[in-house]
Amino acid sequence: MSFRSYLESGALERLVNHESPGYGGLSDSTVSLFGSHFLPDALSSSTRQLFALFRQQVNDLTALSSPAGTGRHNPTLSLETAVKNGYKQCAAFLCYLQEYVYRKFQTQEECSCSSVSLSSEAHILQQQLKILIKHIGSLSLTPLSAVESPVGSIDYTEGYGGGTKSWASRVVFQLKLDVFWGVVEALFRMQLGGGQGRHLDGVGDVMATGQMVELVKELTLVAAKWKNSTTRLTLDFPPKHIQDIWLQLMHLIQWSAKQHQTAPFWSVVSGILTNDFLSNLSGGGCVASDPIGFSWWLLTKLAPLFWHDIKGANQKRPRTTVDSNWVFVHDLLRMSFHRDCDAGHPSEARWREYLSCLHVLCQHWAPSVDVVSLLWDVFYKRLNEHFVVSGGSIQEHATPSSPDTLLEHTKWLLNHDITNASRSLNSFHWFLRVGYEILAAAGVSGWRQMKGRLYSKFHRKKLLELTETGLANFNSLFLMLAYVGDTQDVGKKMVDFTGLVTGGLSLDISKCQTVLRGQLALLLLCGEKQQDMKVIGEAVASVFGMWLKSWMEQPYESSRRTLLWKVMSQYLEGMLYVVKKSHRLVNSEHVLLTVDLAALLVHCRENELSHVLNCLSSVMSHFIRVVCHEASKHDAEENWSDLPQHKEFACVLWERVFPSLRSKSRDFSLTVAVARYVAELAVGFLRLVCNDVRLLGQQAVSFEDIVKDCATNDATHVQISVIFLSHGLRDPVISSQIISHECLQCQIVHTWLRCVLTSCQSPGETVASVSHLSEMEDFTDLVKQLPEMKDIARQMQVEHETEVSTLNSVEQSLHCFVVAVGKLHCQLAETAAAEQLKIQMLSYLGDLPKYIDPVLTNLTAPTNSVKLVYDFSGLLVKYCNRIIYKAGQSGCLLPRLLNRLLPCVGKKAIPPSIEMCRQRSVCLFLRGLGCLLPDGFAKRKFREIFQQYFTESVKKALDGGSTSTLEHFKELLTVPSSIAVASSSLHDVRRLSLEVIREHFLSLPRPPKELMPVLQFIQQLFKMSESKQIARETECLLPSILGCLLACEQCAHDNLPGGMKSLLKGLLEMMLVACHESRGITSKNALVTILAAFLSSNMKLSGALVFRPLCLVAQLDQELAANLHPKARQAVNEIELSRGTGTDISLRTAFQEFSALVQTT
Repeated sequence: MSFRSYLESGALERLVNHESPGYGGLSDSTVSLFGSHFLPDALSSSTRQLFALFRQQVNDLTALSSPAGTGRHNPTLSLETAVKNGYKQCAAFLCYLQEYVYRKFQTQEECSCSSVSLSSEAHILQQQLKILIKHIGSLSLTPLSAVESPVGSIDYTEGYGGGTKSWASRVVFQLKLDVFWGVVEALFRMQLGGGQGRHLDGVGDVMATGQMVELVKELTLVAAKWKNSTTRLTLDFPPKHIQDIWLQLMHLIQWSAKQHQTAPFWSVVSGILTNDFLSNLSGGGCVASDPIGFSWWLLTKLAPLFWHDIKGANQKRPRTTVDSNWVFVHDLLRMSFHRDCDAGHPSEARWREYLSCLHVLCQHWAPSVDVVSLLWDVFYKRLNEHFVVSGGSIQEHATPSSPDTLLEHTKWLLNHDITNASRSLNSFHWFLRVGYEILAAAGVSGWRQMKGRLYSKFHRKKLLELTETGLANFNSLFLMLAYVGDTQDVGKKMVDFTGLVTGGLSLDISKCQTVLRGQLALLLLCGEKQQDMKVIGEAVASVFGMWLKSWMEQPYESSRRTLLWKVMSQYLEGMLYVVKKSHRLVNSEHVLLTVDLAALLVHCRENELSHVLNCLSSVMSHFIRVVCHEASKHDAEENWSDLPQHKEFACVLWERVFPSLRSKSRDFSLTVAVARYVAELAVGFLRLVCNDVRLLGQQAVSFEDIVKDCATNDATHVQISVIFLSHGLRDPVISSQIISHECLQCQIVHTWLRCVLTSCQSPGETVASVSHLSEMEDFTDLVKQLPEMKDIARQMQVEHETEVSTLNSVEQSLHCFVVAVGKLHCQLAETAAAEQLKIQMLSYLGDLPKYIDPVLTNLTAPTNSVKLVYDFSGLLVKYCNRIIYKAGQSGCLLPRLLNRLLPCVGKKAIPPSIEMCRQRSVCLFLRGLGCLLPDGFAKRKFREIFQQYFTESVKKALDGGSTSTLEHFKELLTVPSSIAVASSSLHDVRRLSLEVIREHFLSLPRPPKELMPVLQFIQQLFKMSESKQIARETECLLPSILGCLLACEQCAHDNLPGGMKSLLKGLLEMMLVACHESRGITSKNALVTILAAFLSSNMKLSGALVFRPLCLVAQLDQELAANLHPKARQAVNEIELSRGTGTDISLRTAFQEFSALVQTT
């Protein structure tokens, strides 16, 4: 006989179907019970004896399980064996009892006895069963250690690790459960027997029903004891063996209720909870420490039982077919409300527990809208509460800070399994989850039934009473309703209700942010549901416009303006998130790009403007991605521009954003960060034009207009031009459009030059700065790839390879560009191509003085910026002089550049950076002017500039300063130009330069000290020059050198700088030797003429001293002196004739010395 797997074996099903228990054994001649053999009908004649033996066996097992007891068992057997044997004997008797009752009272077998004797036997059996139940005692008295886990299979044919007292106590509890169920089953079978007309006088009817109720009560007491134990709340309840008994009772009571109109299972449970637990909440003596909480908890444990069929298998079926107990739940809710009212304040911890239980019940039962109504009647009064537990974590006070996190939190709350996260949810969260699940399951009818009750609680007074927390809870409520109900209807109501709050500008900013956060989250939900948001969006945008107006009216430094900006920023971020979450932009998202954006862009300061432009740039990028994606999808089917929503979105951008963007691009006060956003946004508009002009509608702006307004216009911010064109030239579509417009290519090169020259006009901003250099390098590389720059770029590459430079790549490219254009122009000579290149280069340069003037007038301009301007302009004059100058043409670029960069000396102080750059680059300008010689303008400007800056260089040398500028002048006069056509101008440059030096630096009288730097310069120049060149320049310098020698003779020896006389002698020697070596360049006659003129002009004033320089000539060149001798004699004779012979002995003596040298040599 076996008592295992009662449900799985179908025993319960056989019970209610009047079938045999299926244990067998009564067909044998004897039955083994308690170690003895009995006849099959022994229970009829020996009822009291057999029950007494059973009770004794129970006593023995109980004694074995007690800590100090041993029981009556063979001492040679182990505890485990003794307990197993005792349990088997008890189980065998219970199986025998069921089989006996079935045969005696439910079948026609063994019916030889009269109905009177059968009834008498039934009464005796009933009494014994009562005695047995009383003997077993209450299940709730069993220690929880014996209740908490099952002991294994009932027949103990498998090992399960027994042998301990605690294990024995669990076996005893299992036996008690078996006894209670065995009594119920026996009485139920007798009840069934009476129902079949066996004339048992109603015996067992009341008894069976009462015993089932009594067993439910016993199990409820066990559950209450379990619930009171905090150490066991983490364990699953009920354990498997107790759950089986509950399940068997549930099915048996439900069957009995259908067949005999007795109380159903939920009525039995509700009655026990009401009478034994809830009837006296304030009094003591109740087993459960919290009767209401225990009632909620027990319902959640019993509700899942109804999903199991009569064999214990889980059965899938609609919730509407599952028996529920909502009536009792309604009463339980009211009791919970009333207790909190009596206490004066609700217990958040209790409410969390109750509502989590209610949530479990919603998973098992058909929906009850009345539950939502009851809960709403409580929670609408508590919207301003935080719903936190005293001493709870700080996370309980946290609320979502953005619309997207608010929506995500609501979605998680409503759609995810929150069982494991129950500790982080407050009671209001549980209310939302319960309301959502009930309304979702109730469908349209439930929503219609409930929405009026929900909306009716909100009116202006109530809404104004809501705190920031209350408004946050309001948002969560309406997001839940929008999920479960008609989103559009809920959204309109939400906006209408919040309009009652935001209608006045005196509303607290934090409240306004909370309201706006909820509205934006609602728009996100509309987008997720692919519902049009035009009506709701326009309402939200209008509120934004109202707050924007208030923000603009505030003074810039006011605290309220700062607070209001938080509202502006939140709206912008929410608008961006709504747009980016949409994959097609067909739900009227464009209404969020309100007409007030133009005003916002005008009144923003730097950091605010950066934020606004960043949002708009992201919106534009997403819109373009959507447009391109739709185009790729519909190209094969239909024209994608048929989507009216995209046209509306584009038109809104053009109407409300582009005009402000165009004006911002001309604002030079913008920082680099803001300029970047403006440029990126402008590129977005350019891509719109390239993708499909039809999007533009009546606001159409041409491709060329956008490029001009946002890049090539001279009034455009430099950073905007650079970033705009860099992004545009990298885009294949935009780049192809630019290439197709030749005028645009020219404008882009011009813009590149303008940007390089004007990109660093304030301290800390240099072309080499990390933030700007990479962008400028990219822009430079892209410009060189333009078709119009093909030949120039090739020549630039040659210059790059041959030039060793310490400049960064952008500055080097700029230098190479000027050199390349100049060389190309010279190579083309006077051809039409040369003229075309000239026109092209002048277009590139534009109004160059206008771009460099801000650098020169800015006293705080960085040195690198000034240096770049002077280097570029100097190279331009040096290599492209014939491009920027034409004789007789007014408005030429060259004169304007010279007047601006190398002005005449004035009284106004010059910044050191500009002075230094002028000194460094002046020779570049002079070399360029030298290439234009003998043009009158070039000659005049050359003389002016050379005189001015050579004078400054000499002064620096006299003061002990740097002589680097003099070195540049030597290079100017010794190194020919790299342009072949201008190499012959070196002779003209030297001649003109030495003429200036002779006229302004070697003219006498002059302090000897001032002559030294000039003479040293000439000496070093001669050392670097060929003899032919020196001979050619002797005619120019020889008179001045002789004059200086004469001055030295006239000056006191102490006043002469050291080495000056020897320096002059050296120069004289270098010139005479060069003339001797380079015969035919400067003839002897020409030198004699110069010497004779020197003699005649100085003899009257200087007398005999005039022959000292001539004596040096005689020592260096006897032939030249011999040719001069006759003229010298004649000059002396003329002096003596006028003064009288012999009156000037010194003159006669000096002449004789000269004559002696001539004859000697």
